[in-house]
Amino acid sequence: MPANQRGADGVPPPLTRALADSGGAQVEMGRAAPASKRRTVVAIGTGLTVLGAMVLVGGIVDLALAPTMAAGRGDAPGFLLALGGLSPAMAVGLLVLQYWRTFVAIQLVFGGTALGAGIGFLRWRPWARGIVEALGWTGTALVAVPLLCVGRSILRSPEYRMLGLRAGLETLPAAGQAVATGIQLLVGGPVEIAWGLLTSTGVIQATGASRTIFAWTSTGIFLGTVASVGIPAASALLITFVRRRGVREAFARARS
Repeated sequence: MPANQRGADGVPPPLTRALADSGGAQVEMGRAAPASKRRTVVAIGTGLTVLGAMVLVGGIVDLALAPTMAAGRGDAPGFLLALGGLSPAMAVGLLVLQYWRTFVAIQLVFGGTALGAGIGFLRWRPWARGIVEALGWTGTALVAVPLLCVGRSILRSPEYRMLGLRAGLETLPAAGQAVATGIQLLVGGPVEIAWGLLTSTGVIQATGASRTIFAWTSTGIFLGTVASVGIPAASALLITFVRRRGVREAFARARS
């Protein structure tokens, strides 16, 4: 221990000694876990930390834009009634614009929670395991988007189930575009900056609305379609991992 953290008699103060013992216990506990488990914990914790930081930055940027968005929106009577005739992606975007401050609050809460949980997970904090599991259950809810699209088409064709299934599968790109739009709005600033740099430098050739809306490009739609199934699947695997007995015991030992 550094000399400036020791007392006059060369013994560390009680608080410093307790903090050092706690940190040492965390390190020893992490080392005691199997290598594969440690790597998984690092991957999950790092991913959540990066995701939380990006969403938090986007929320701060969007919070600064809130007065401008409110002034530009003005009064829009019958706004919600007009959403029925729009594409799912456009409807998502307009809903976010209509409830901008609520969306920003969601960004800040989610970003701060994911960032704190990621850091805590990397440090093997027992409370972080529960938060990570809760975030996993939130991610699995995204599977409702493709299921609703396919299920709605099947219900519309009660006598021709297979035709309804085929029609539902054909609507998945539209659902993927809506998912990609929501993700881009949630992540916010960092994605917008990266997309702007790629288009301005000519790395990606974009035209029309896709100059600023990555989610509406063919790549964005494809990634959104994959995300609508991939995020719930990854979230289910995340829940399975954090609920394993060995993982629960490893995090519980950090409490003692």
